[in-house]
Amino acid sequence: MNTTNSKQKLNYPQIIIGIGIIAIAVVVWWHIPDSFWKYLFCLRAPILWGLLLVTLPLIATLWLPAMLRNLFVLRGPWQLISVIVSANMAAIGVIINAYMLLKGAPDRFGLSPWLEISDIWQYGLAIALSLPICVTSYELSKEEIKEKNPIQGVIFSVLLSLVLLFAVIQTKTWIFTNFANNKLLISFVEFITRHKTEGYILGTQPKPQQFLEGHLSNIAFFIVAFIVYGIIGWKFQPQSQPSDQKKEAAALMYVMLILMMIAPLSGSLTFYFDYYRVPVFLLFVVIVALMYALFKVDHFFELNLNEANKYDPKDFKKAIEKRLEYQGEEKEKTLVVVCASGGGIQAAGWTVQVLTGLQDMLGNSFTKSIGFISSVSGGSVGTMYYLDRFDPNKTYPDRNEFENIFKSATEDSLDAVGWGLAYPDLWRIVGLPFFGSSVCVMQWTEVIRDGTLIEKGI
Repeated sequence: MNTTNSKQKLNYPQIIIGIGIIAIAVVVWWHIPDSFWKYLFCLRAPILWGLLLVTLPLIATLWLPAMLRNLFVLRGPWQLISVIVSANMAAIGVIINAYMLLKGAPDRFGLSPWLEISDIWQYGLAIALSLPICVTSYELSKEEIKEKNPIQGVIFSVLLSLVLLFAVIQTKTWIFTNFANNKLLISFVEFITRHKTEGYILGTQPKPQQFLEGHLSNIAFFIVAFIVYGIIGWKFQPQSQPSDQKKEAAALMYVMLILMMIAPLSGSLTFYFDYYRVPVFLLFVVIVALMYALFKVDHFFELNLNEANKYDPKDFKKAIEKRLEYQGEEKEKTLVVVCASGGGIQAAGWTVQVLTGLQDMLGNSFTKSIGFISSVSGGSVGTMYYLDRFDPNKTYPDRNEFENIFKSATEDSLDAVGWGLAYPDLWRIVGLPFFGSSVCVMQWTEVIRDGTLIEKGI
């Protein structure tokens, strides 16, 4: 009888390769100067956001296509323009912030000057960071907007990006001319830094003092970015309008807006707090937790027992019997019970398609025979729109409403969700509850005729 050794043989080639990789890593680490690792730590915020810009298209198309690919599928040239421009602005913000850290790190942290980046190289790096998102958005949206001259949209977005870059440069020049030597601002910086102004201000008293150029560039970008952020938030706030009249921006644009605002701010915070050895992320978590506890800005549905409506298990049987009474002469027909599963927008559309399709195929008697609909998640959304279109006099929806029911159930709310993330949620995360809570519910009410459906929790 043949016997085999149950012990797995060692894979010596893989072991040798692993040891070799470790050895190379150790040699590289040994020969890289210590200042490199210090600069790497100092630049961790812009490096993180830059990697996100570059890898987001790869994550969306290769690793998580089911969840993120549709972010890059745009519905028109204006959405393409908004994504390209916002991606360019986010990339410019990352590079300007990195430049600020490079210029200020030698004075603030005692490092030797390491790298000088000219303006041309800064613009080139910004283009390189934004290019993956721009190209991926264009490639995945060509079929959707091929009849609407996407090339013209790309050209216009490049011109608009240049206009915004020019605005940043002009703002920086204006700030440098008017505020670089402002004694009041210099005193303010001295106060918040406890007179540890290295890396912020050039020169010491009694000699003339002025702000370092990198910080002025960062402030100039943040001013322009905040204006753009405010205009987009006002212009594209979800409104109660028909879907064919609504002005909707791409959800991906809102992701870029969030990055555009966070990138320069996070780098500036690390530059300030690293001097005092305070971890920014831990500080951020503590502040967010305190703001949530103090202002209670989290939103959720609380289920409370209604004492006035206590139900007995026997009531279910009574409800079925009561429903059968409405079938009149058709009592012999089978009672129809519908179970609609979850699954997002596809489940909502499928629920509506099946219910309206069976009514179209079998007649109104099918709908009249429905006694109970049990639904969850996306199936509940489809059921909500289906019930909303019932004719109150006929107890079933008219055939001319089928298309409207399906359209309402399958209309996505990605743009409203994106706006909610970039505006109300971004402000609430630091405890500033300035905005209304439910953008998605507002969108539902745009297409629901009977508002009591939402009030009843259907």
